[in-house]
Amino acid sequence: MTVVKGKQNELIELPCFIGDDVYIVCKKGVANAQISKIIISRNNEIVFMTERKSGKRISYWNEVDIGERVFFERTEAVSTFKEIANRV
Repeated sequence: MTVVKGKQNELIELPCFIGDDVYIVCKKGVANAQISKIIISRNNEIVFMTERKSGKRISYWNEVDIGERVFFERTEAVSTFKEIANRV
C-alpha cells in the first residue's frame, strides 16, 4: 500500500497502484482487469477505473468494493463467484 495526499491535505492510504491487476466478479464469471486511473474525490473517496484485459470494457468501483466484488487474487474472486452462483 502507498500513501498519497488527498484534496484536503489529508494522507490517504491506497490499496493498489495504477497498472495492478484486479479480478472483478461479474454475472457470468470473473473478469481480469487492470487499474488505469485512480481518482480522489473532494470528500477523499477513492474511485478506481479499470480496463478489462480481454476487451475495451471500462468499469469504475470504489474502495468498499474490495473484498466484495473486486479482488487482487483470482482464487478469491472465483470462490466468491461460486458462492454467489450457489445462492441463486
